[in-house]
Amino acid sequence: MDLNQIPLERNISKSRFEMLVEGHYVIIMYEMLNDHTINLYHTEVDPALEGKGVGRAIVIKTLEYCRVHGLKVLPSCPYISKFILKHPEWQDIVVSSQE
Repeated sequence: MDLNQIPLERNISKSRFEMLVEGHYVIIMYEMLNDHTINLYHTEVDPALEGKGVGRAIVIKTLEYCRVHGLKVLPSCPYISKFILKHPEWQDIVVSSQE
């Protein structure tokens, strides 16, 4: 399975980023705090996909989306927060509180 070939979709009506992987949705729930700041507050991976790098893939794709679209990220999801701590190259788009 090549996760790079699976597109990330922004589902605005459900306030989530999603990828359809092997028939399961992998999601990151978000809340827009203002026009420039997004709170990423929940990541969900179906148990059937655990251990396949899917969580990491959706986090990277979501952060890339935010960077390209000029959004600052409030990572209130523990998984995303830990990922960013381990990968400081994302610090430039992170805010510690609502700006």
